[in-house]
Amino acid sequence: MLASLLASNLNGSEMYLDPAAEWTEVSGLLNLSHDDTTTSKAARCLIKLSPEWNVQPPKVWCLEPWVRFEADWHAGVGTNRDQLCYVLAQEWCDMVTKVLIDEGPVAASAYAAAFCLRNIRWLLYRHYIGHVTQMSIWPTDWPSRPHDLEKALKQYRRQSIPCPQK
Repeated sequence: MLASLLASNLNGSEMYLDPAAEWTEVSGLLNLSHDDTTTSKAARCLIKLSPEWNVQPPKVWCLEPWVRFEADWHAGVGTNRDQLCYVLAQEWCDMVTKVLIDEGPVAASAYAAAFCLRNIRWLLYRHYIGHVTQMSIWPTDWPSRPHDLEKALKQYRRQSIPCPQK
């Protein structure tokens, strides 16, 4: 269900289910409008979902040349240093699992899709603005978590509750 919800937000979307059901891949063109920002700008994205999507955030790649694969720009993570860092894994687990426990899989899928897409749009729009305006560093007035995992987790824990257990 989550894959279908993500695909419905991507123009020209394609979906591929691994025959061993280890993951599902969704790709297409994502419009970068988000929150109060409306734009016609879109980005080619690839989103890979694990069967444990409620505790593992989807892996996301953007195929646009203007994406900076640098830690300061919250990209360049993963095995090949080519994925986006759009959410702290613990935050994803906490938020999505809470909805799953409280409201069930349909609501959790809808929440996860909205959470994932909003964060991807927000991050990619900043990459695009950075490219167009030739910014060399991530502006300090753009919110972000620390790059160091322990510092990011500490910051997150100060403002949240732990991941609920089933």
